[in-house]
Amino acid sequence: MSRVKLGISDRNTLKLLEKATHLVDEMTGNSSYMTPVPSLASITNAIDDLTTANEASLSGSHQAISLRNQKFEILVNLVRSLGGYVQAASGGDATVITSSGFEVAQSKTPVGLPPAVENMSAETSDYPGCADLKWKSLKQKAETYAIYCTQVDPASQNPNWELLGYSSKASYKAENLPNHNQYYWFSVVAINSAGLSVMSEPALARVL
Repeated sequence: MSRVKLGISDRNTLKLLEKATHLVDEMTGNSSYMTPVPSLASITNAIDDLTTANEASLSGSHQAISLRNQKFEILVNLVRSLGGYVQAASGGDATVITSSGFEVAQSKTPVGLPPAVENMSAETSDYPGCADLKWKSLKQKAETYAIYCTQVDPASQNPNWELLGYSSKASYKAENLPNHNQYYWFSVVAINSAGLSVMSEPALARVL
């Protein structure tokens, strides 16, 4: 299984803008990514905001520089989130990944690339529409985790993973799951500045 390379470790505003714009261009109308999460519109808005803030920061104003830095972090987080979506939606297919505008991480694990999450577990919650998820912490090897769910057998050709959200901890409460008294599969992707891990082994839980 191939992995997405985020390509945003260099904290350069112009390079980030170029990368994000390329992603929007490549994913617009791409049949492999019909409903990107986050939306391409939200990324386009963030690109525009950072472009404006970056131009204003050239004045040297501390306030303008601070605003640019805030807009920079917003766009970085959106690109990271999009990388998680591409990893799940592509099923790890290298050709599908590169069609998004992201690169594929080298087959030999680069230093710093997060390993797959282990010891994934999912338990039925006492609350309707919820499930309690836990996994082994990667500590400094991951900055955040993206959590996915599906009601389709993950072994199928198209498991249709859906992004639930993100967690900076090795746990997550899945909430507002629409179909009650049914089973859901859950999986986690670790994310850091070097890229994304492969999806964890899925865990199954019944949702009340």
